[in-house]
Amino acid sequence: VLKDIKNDPTLALIPVVMMTTSDAESDRIRAYKLNVNSYLVKPVDFEKFQQMVTDCSFYWGVWNQPAFDPPETRL
Repeated sequence: VLKDIKNDPTLALIPVVMMTTSDAESDRIRAYKLNVNSYLVKPVDFEKFQQMVTDCSFYWGVWNQPAFDPPETRL
């Protein structure tokens, strides 16, 4: 699926964030070779998980500068 996303010109610039339970180096390397933009290991504690999702959403939705402006914001 990651290869398909990154090879599709209409999807290629959409950030891909992988949330997983694996902290294995081999899994991280494989994910980044498949062009994920971020690799996050999910915490077991639910409150910490909720905070991670909130922080991640804030980062990608507020702080991060996308490669292009969404069509609805263009003049």
